Amino acid sequence: MARDSSPGRGGARPLPPADRTQRTAAGDKPPPYRATEPILLLDLMQITDRSFPTGAYVHSAGLESIVGQALLSVEDAVRLRLRQIARLDLVFLMAAYERPPCDLDRRFHAMIVPREARDASAQVGRQLLRNAADLFDTTALREFAEHAPHAHHAVVSGVIGDALGIQAGTAATLYGYQAVRDQVSAAQRLTRLGQTEAQRMIHRLKPDVLAAVATATQLDVEDAATFAPILDIAAMAHERAAVRLFVS
Repeated sequence: MARDSSPGRGGARPLPPADRTQRTAAGDKPPPYRATEPILLLDLMQITDRSFPTGAYVHSAGLESIVGQALLSVEDAVRLRLRQIARLDLVFLMAAYERPPCDLDRRFHAMIVPREARDASAQVGRQLLRNAADLFDTTALREFAEHAPHAHHAVVSGVIGDALGIQAGTAATLYGYQAVRDQVSAAQRLTRLGQTEAQRMIHRLKPDVLAAVATATQLDVEDAATFAPILDIAAMAHERAAVRLFVS
C-alpha cells in the first residue's frame, strides 16, 4: 500500500510552528521539536555532516569484500546498496513516523542476516540517537534512547526526523544520500578513486537515491524485504577476512 511521505503523520498538513507548541490535549503525542526554518536547515546540516559522531566511517557495508574480490564495480555496488535500502531501511524509516519505534526496531533486527551488518546498523544508530537526544530536548528522542532494544540506524533516523518536524520523504532522501556518500568515501580508501571522480559518481547516483525513496514510499513494513545475496555474502566473508581496513 502506498505511503504518503508528505509532512506530518499520515500525510496530514503540518501545524504552523505556533500551533505545534500548543498541542497539549489529552492523547496527543508530545509536540515535536520545532525550530525556525533557518535553524532547522542548520540542524539537518549538523546531524548529516560526516563529522557528526556516529562511527559510520569505520563501516563499508560489505564494500571492502566486494572490491577485494572484484565482484562488482564500485558504482554498481552502490546502486545495489540503494536497491537494498529502498525495500528495507527506507521503509522502516518512514514507518517510524507512524508506528511504535521499539516494535519496528525489533523487527528490523530480525530481518538483517549478516551479524556484521546487524552490529554496524545498531552501533551507528545508537551513536546517532545518543547525540541527537543530547542536542534536541524532545520527549520522543529521550524515550527512544532509553527504551530502544537495538537502536538500528534506519529506525533512529525516522524517529529523529519525526521529532524535528522533517518530512518523511526528506528524511529518507537524506538517508539515501548518506548511504551513497559513505560508500563512495569507503571506496576512496579502498581503491584509487580520486576526489573529483568520487564527486562525479555521487552526482550520477542522485537519481538512484530519488528512485529508492520513491520505491520505499509505495511499500509498507509488511512488504519490506532484504534479498541482496551479494551484499549479504560479502558482509559474511568480511567477518573472516585475514586483513580488514573496515569494521564491516
